[in-house]
Amino acid sequence: MMWSMYEFIIILLVILNSETSALSFNQPKFSLTATWNSNGITIANQSIVGQTPRAIFVNINNTIYVANRRRNTIVMWEEESDNPTKIISGNFTDPYSLFVTSNGDIYIDDGEKNGRVQKWIAKTNNFVTVMNVNSSCWGLFVDINNTLYCSMSNHYQVVKRSLNDAVMNSNRIAAGTGIQGSDSNQLAGPHGIFVDVNLNLYVADHMNHRVQLFQFGELNGITVAGGRSLNPTITLRNPTGIILDAEKHLFIVDSGNNRIVRSGLNGFRCLVGCYGQGYQSNQLHFPVRFSFDHSGNMFVTDQLNSRIQKFLLMKDSFVLSFNQPTFCPTATWNSNGITFANQSIVGKLPIAIFVNANNTIYVANRESNTIVMWQEESVNQRKIISGDFARAYSLFVTSNGDIYIDDGEKNGRVQKWIVKTNNFVTVMNVNSSCWGLFVDINNTLYCSMSVRHQVVKGSLNDSVIASNRIAAGTGTGGSASNQLYHPIGIFVDVNLDLYVADSLNNRVQLFQSEQSNGITIAGSTSLNPTITLSFPTGIILDAEKYLFIADHGNNRIVGSGSNGFRCLVGCYGMGSQSNQLHNPYSFSFDHSGNMFVTDYANHRIQKFKYLKRYCVKVIKSGYYSFRGSGDIDPYGSIYKNKFNPLDPTENLLDQDYARYSDIQFKLDIYLNVDVIYVLVVTTYESKETGEFSIVMLGENEVILDRLSTPVNIQLIYSSKLTGDSPTYCRDYQVPQCHFETLRIYVNTMGLYVLWSESSINTYGYIYKNDFNSLKPFENLLLSNDGPEQTSCTIGDSCNFYIRGIGLTLDDILRDELQPNKVLNNQSFSIKLSAGLTIIMFVAGLINGILSFITFQSKDSQQVGCGMYLLASSTISLLAISMFIIKFWFVVLTHINVSTSLSVLRGGCASIEPILKLFLYLDGWLNACVAVERAVLIFKGILAQKMATTNHNNIEGLKGTWEYINAENFSELLKELGVNQEIRTFAAAETFKPRVIIDEKDGKWSLKSENTFKTTTVEFTPGIEFEDISPDGHEITMMIQFENGKWIQRVRYRNGKEMFVKRWINDKDQLEVSMQCGNVTGTQLYKRLT
Repeated sequence: MMWSMYEFIIILLVILNSETSALSFNQPKFSLTATWNSNGITIANQSIVGQTPRAIFVNINNTIYVANRRRNTIVMWEEESDNPTKIISGNFTDPYSLFVTSNGDIYIDDGEKNGRVQKWIAKTNNFVTVMNVNSSCWGLFVDINNTLYCSMSNHYQVVKRSLNDAVMNSNRIAAGTGIQGSDSNQLAGPHGIFVDVNLNLYVADHMNHRVQLFQFGELNGITVAGGRSLNPTITLRNPTGIILDAEKHLFIVDSGNNRIVRSGLNGFRCLVGCYGQGYQSNQLHFPVRFSFDHSGNMFVTDQLNSRIQKFLLMKDSFVLSFNQPTFCPTATWNSNGITFANQSIVGKLPIAIFVNANNTIYVANRESNTIVMWQEESVNQRKIISGDFARAYSLFVTSNGDIYIDDGEKNGRVQKWIVKTNNFVTVMNVNSSCWGLFVDINNTLYCSMSVRHQVVKGSLNDSVIASNRIAAGTGTGGSASNQLYHPIGIFVDVNLDLYVADSLNNRVQLFQSEQSNGITIAGSTSLNPTITLSFPTGIILDAEKYLFIADHGNNRIVGSGSNGFRCLVGCYGMGSQSNQLHNPYSFSFDHSGNMFVTDYANHRIQKFKYLKRYCVKVIKSGYYSFRGSGDIDPYGSIYKNKFNPLDPTENLLDQDYARYSDIQFKLDIYLNVDVIYVLVVTTYESKETGEFSIVMLGENEVILDRLSTPVNIQLIYSSKLTGDSPTYCRDYQVPQCHFETLRIYVNTMGLYVLWSESSINTYGYIYKNDFNSLKPFENLLLSNDGPEQTSCTIGDSCNFYIRGIGLTLDDILRDELQPNKVLNNQSFSIKLSAGLTIIMFVAGLINGILSFITFQSKDSQQVGCGMYLLASSTISLLAISMFIIKFWFVVLTHINVSTSLSVLRGGCASIEPILKLFLYLDGWLNACVAVERAVLIFKGILAQKMATTNHNNIEGLKGTWEYINAENFSELLKELGVNQEIRTFAAAETFKPRVIIDEKDGKWSLKSENTFKTTTVEFTPGIEFEDISPDGHEITMMIQFENGKWIQRVRYRNGKEMFVKRWINDKDQLEVSMQCGNVTGTQLYKRLT
């Protein structure tokens, strides 16, 4: 094998630098569900690391390095040491970043003042310059090739140079054009950087709110997280740091959202700092960088809290205690359930059930106030746990065997039964029953308080029971996106997304992590059509994140899949039979995918066995051949996704049959990976049975699982037509036909087949709602006309176009047309009808000519109405022409009884659709004329109204306003006593606040959003109230409206006062004037909504 010179040089460089290529930092291998203790430990405060620390590095020996920006020192200490073991001073200023190599050398940013990057050499204890830069390096990194990277935020670039060069050459561009932008080759304020062993560069693109990947040698980046990524990822806000673990999963400092997030197979999720901005142990305030130690613990520079926080990796917390099987897309369960436990075991009206990963089943017996446990195969060997709890609505079991049980109705608490001690302890205080309980991968306990219309949560890692936090719902029942109405079952996935069975809203809501507004993913008001639910009470996600729902009011369990929702069990209506349920509440899967359901009103637990299906699973895309042979004559077909025996053409890809050959069928087909195919083998002759075999040939192994797709004969009905049976005129042609009507009740929507076997030739018809023997085509849905099809006759279903628009042709001509008689000998009504149709045609023709003449006027051509009316007249003429043709076709074909069946059917099939089209077009054009005229009237009214609107009206303040510019704003902040750092931030180009003003029921709100923080002020005009200013000071404020202006007085505790006026100027802009002392500042906003 020949290597190019380029490849050889790269390999040689790696060999020459093997001494420095060893990774100096930790890249642990984490489980996909790994979690960290949400409460951090402060290992260094401001006295050690200075104010607003940014740079941190933890090496493979667990030595911690932090740059103290205020003292211009590097602080080092061992992880287990409380005090610094070494402090390194040097001639550097305000360092933003540092990096430590495996030999102990430290690279430190010194770009802001001295325009350089320095290296502290561990062996000599001296500093040397290793790179010249023209701004601060907000990120530093040394890759495995000993190349140094510097992220120059203010120059919108990442540059690099080889440390192997004896002379410092000019830096090379690694990413960015030097011009701020959001294109694939541009950056906007890059911060943290990371280079993997493949020399791919990852950049935290701060002001573009994204993470960019620049593959080795490429200057165009790929967005792997944040705004405008190719695949949905996560919304970031000013990311500042990034690390890859051993499996190349992304860990990102989402600084603007005050948290650390990571990627995984199921997307991104929050790891630490998931409780909002603050200074508590579970909160962060503008974190900048982080690093892992050898054990996977996380160290974060909590910038505006001026501390280093350590978050411990939770051992074994990622083990799920419940089963999440992977099901075939066409998975089915045996429709007949097995009564696994009756009332004598689980009591009356069971609600809560849990099956753990070991197939141990737990049920709350609400009648005896006990927890019943047993192995799936040992129902007679049960363990009963008694405790001081009453009427438990829910339970949850963790992987260590501890049981969380609802005890809210009587005692206002959630209890935990500890398996090791066999004791109960209180772990959460609540003020109502918990209709749903769940413990997520972060060891957070969720309680669904149905009567309070809320889901609350609390961390189980806290040593003291703290007050609960709101996970979903406002506490007031409602159907808005942030409301719930009697929530019951809940489920939290590994991304900490919360799913809620919102029972009285007949929907399932998804609340993404830390979001208060839910998304309807099933049931009422969902964005996409899903399924109609009635009082859903339980919810589970499988391994593929498909939804399974206990549809309590419809007495069934339903599931989602690639083709939407479908009924799984309980699909035969309410009842107590083995294939029926009566108000099921909750359910759980065992390890094999069998389903256990609490059949509430039947006082039992039903087990529905999972039927393992024969799906063709393709490992590698390519051409495959299926050959079938056997004692019988097999007939082979292959389908995509699923096979419907009631409609064998649906999803059909290919089929083959070759009778009397050695190979009875042969299917050669290209199959794609990740697509489910279904191979169907049947017989050529009816009711044949016997053995057969299938040989599969192809590029790779094909997995064949047996499918069970039964056609259930729901009912066999026998009857007899006698001389006493009622009669009617079938199709208005054959009189005295005996008939019998049967009412059909449908429990589950789907495709059904009805067929008849009889000694006579029977005809079948299906009607909606009702059958009228005097009008046999009224409400007709479908018909099968026996062994021979009858003609398309007057009044039959092909005359759909005129129903509901007065008399039909059948009403006019029935019993009037006399066969084999010329028109002159027909009845008066027939002659009158013929005359009227001719008059209608002539009138339509004249109307069309006059419309065309009118349209020659230029004034008529200038407006849409003129064009619409011309088109309408033309279409009307065509419609009346088709009606004339239809009328004479009916008359002449039925006078001449020898007319062939093909002529009758041809006329019916061709005339009717054209006539219907013209009628619909005519109606549509007339509607267009009416709409255009209404719009013109409305525009006139609106213009008049807008002309008289008072722009200074206080109502005009409401809406969303975007910042345009400001004058003297920095001086105003200085006069108010705001510190330099916040003033600098507010003066930056990126500080572009957005203001939202709203009013509801007399209470006003002002919401201000910017890259620093989001604040909301709610007030009643004229009433003084206390608040916190954006920079953290306590203030007293009163707002009132005078002469169309917003007058606001703000009094600080230090005695300073500020007066603010807001009004709408003549350009419909929001103008803001702020005065403190002798300093006045102004801001200008433009209206967005």
